Amino acid sequence: MFLNPFQEAGSWYKANLHTHTTASDGQATQQERVAQYRTHGYSVLAITDHGVGSDAAGLSTGDLLVMDGIEVTVSRPDDERFYHLVCLNVPPDATVPATADPNDVITWAKQEGGETLIAHPYWSGNNVQDLLPLRGHVGIEVHNAGCQGIGKAFSSVHWDNLLDRGVRTPAVAVDDTHSGNPDSRDVFGGWVMLKMSALTASAVLEALRTGCYYSSSGAEVFDFGVKDGKAYVRCSEAKEIHLMAGNWHGRSAHAEGDRGLTEAEVEVGKDWKYVRAEVVDAGGGRAWTNPIYL
Repeated sequence: MFLNPFQEAGSWYKANLHTHTTASDGQATQQERVAQYRTHGYSVLAITDHGVGSDAAGLSTGDLLVMDGIEVTVSRPDDERFYHLVCLNVPPDATVPATADPNDVITWAKQEGGETLIAHPYWSGNNVQDLLPLRGHVGIEVHNAGCQGIGKAFSSVHWDNLLDRGVRTPAVAVDDTHSGNPDSRDVFGGWVMLKMSALTASAVLEALRTGCYYSSSGAEVFDFGVKDGKAYVRCSEAKEIHLMAGNWHGRSAHAEGDRGLTEAEVEVGKDWKYVRAEVVDAGGGRAWTNPIYL
């Protein structure tokens, strides 16, 4: 069951769910990476090195939960296509299955007590036909700050294509941090605002499973919902607000002059499958709500 975080009790917790360290190809140690995100006010950090399970034991404090994770590459020997799967909350000594089927990895992560996100589908060259067979993941990356280096940070088209075809999946914004310099674009560039009652790994996983969060690269969302036949969103000052539904459905609002927008609404059509909000601020920062299914 999916939840609307703006209608749920709890507190907001800022999270980065895709992070690399010197254990693979990152340029900061685990300790350095944790210090960066703690100083910047994050509440959740997942360490997800390539092919190497992290051991986050002892890194968490009262204000920052550090989660184990691993990024797994799945490819077929006779095919240039590949998948990157971010597996969260899997034990550091768990053995990743040797497989050419991404669903085997998703199933494995669940059996180990974790969940899986589909990483940067645009960067990976995945199209909707590549993504439709995947089962059991809890979301895809709609924004990956690390992929800005080749202009493929946004995978919103992939997300909407899945939603249009009936795949009910939330989406996250992440850093995919590699740089050691905290001023780099792949550090503090994309995050998730989780609505939870407690700062625990189980609460994080449940929020991801139920879509109880919104994602951002700068803009804020204060409220989003459907009431009296209309979808609405209230947000920080924006130059564009998009209320997006399937195919050609939806509505966009654009600020005029120096006066920004802080809200928008649209009448929900009878044939709409879902509606989601996307907010763009004056600096190009965005925010994405998860869909409300209609």
